[in-house]
Amino acid sequence: MPSKPLETHDEVVALTKELQAYMGLEYLQFELVQEIALGGQVSTFVVVPSAKPLGTFRIEDGEAIITYSERLLSSPSLLTAVLGHELCHYAMQTIWEAPPGAEEEPMIEELATDLACCYFGLGVIVANSAFEFAQHTSFESQGWQASFSGYLSEEGRIFSLAIHLALRGETQAPTLKPHLQKQLSKALERLQAESSILQSLQSVVSRV
Repeated sequence: MPSKPLETHDEVVALTKELQAYMGLEYLQFELVQEIALGGQVSTFVVVPSAKPLGTFRIEDGEAIITYSERLLSSPSLLTAVLGHELCHYAMQTIWEAPPGAEEEPMIEELATDLACCYFGLGVIVANSAFEFAQHTSFESQGWQASFSGYLSEEGRIFSLAIHLALRGETQAPTLKPHLQKQLSKALERLQAESSILQSLQSVVSRV
């Protein structure tokens, strides 16, 4: 993950390729498009909300397209999480069967995509980026802004991360934000106490 804000689209393209390699999704072919961000804080008392999502995936005229908002350039962790989420969207499109319940409730697909991020090794990244505080400073004011990204709650992401670690025989996530470590410990303790959760998942993993 980049340690500093990105400046150009070419840098985002390079980051996306690195993500694909890490996730084992190098075979996915698509066009990566930067979307111009609309909205934001325009004065001390006025904030114009943006109607555009942070990222999207779609198939247009038979070609796959992934978009990301230009405002993500200033937040490398969130940019990485959004790109990972959209790559998972694409990967899930290659599976002939939709997530259980998705036909009745379309939001299930988004929740399943957040879970797929954890499956592909991005559990810590998406958990760390679920809720972000950012300081803003201008000639008029200084303060903090908060944002939430994704569809699973922070607790849901931590529990899915705990499952991912437990299935791999691991118990540590050193780069997880400090305030999330306690949640992870509780989630791992629950998995130990309720062994049937992992047993049912292990039976599925052993068949794939």
